[in-house]
Amino acid sequence: MKDPRLLIIKVNAPGFNHVIAVAHAPHSKALESVKADFWNTINDATSRHHVSIMFFDANSRTGTITSSAIGDQGMAQTEDPNGHRFHERLPANDLAAANTFVSMGPEHHTWHSGKDPHRIDYIVIPKGYLDSIDSCSVLYGIDDGRDPETKDDHYPVKLELAYEKLSSVTKGIPKLDESKLTNDECRKQFSQKLSDIQHPNWATNINDHLATVTEQITKAAYECFRSHGRTPHKPYIKKRSFTLLRVRRALLKTTRIVRKNGVSSTTSKKRLRYTAGLLARDALLPEPADAAIAR
Repeated sequence: MKDPRLLIIKVNAPGFNHVIAVAHAPHSKALESVKADFWNTINDATSRHHVSIMFFDANSRTGTITSSAIGDQGMAQTEDPNGHRFHERLPANDLAAANTFVSMGPEHHTWHSGKDPHRIDYIVIPKGYLDSIDSCSVLYGIDDGRDPETKDDHYPVKLELAYEKLSSVTKGIPKLDESKLTNDECRKQFSQKLSDIQHPNWATNINDHLATVTEQITKAAYECFRSHGRTPHKPYIKKRSFTLLRVRRALLKTTRIVRKNGVSSTTSKKRLRYTAGLLARDALLPEPADAAIAR
């Protein structure tokens, strides 16, 4: 899509995967056909490219009519025709104008027309992100290179969102079998499971959205690539040696438990049964001895 009034980019970064649009709407005195074409283009691009964040010089005044997409905070003005076009397209795509939902102090305008201030610039985000807004403000101190007496240029809007950081270390994560990562059949199964994932819509809270998608992808990976038996990390350790090391650790732990609790305690008996099963499974102890130890 080539449009001098619209730029769309896709950002893939840790914890931040979004399609972002930067848009500049025609002013209120433009031809009706020009305005109609632009807003139709915005609507089509938002849906087709799944745009989730917009930096928008909308040339639109909003505030007197509120909804889930336009709030009652900030500098409320009478909704004009451009404002109506802007407003009606947000709910259809589960989006909201963030700076209409946050009180930003005594000043909220983003542009001056002569002596009259107006709010015509917006940061648009998924509705589910509204609860994650940490702060929102208009940066009046930025030098726009113009005469400070005229103040006829736009002021940027700054939005800060609070993200929940998930720990990169999770206890009890099953080990993956590296050989399965290059196995065509396993990879095909993984691709199919990813295709079957039901993605939450953009109205979902940002932290819930991330947690849900992460959980589903992780579950699919474990089901397709999980190792069904412990293997040594070092290539020079043979399977037999690795088994002996595991059994040695288990025997030492069992000995400590039995000495501490006594051989007749419930904890000791459970541990002895576990150790006997480990020895039998690894073919280090015949079944009759297993039964003798477990008694």
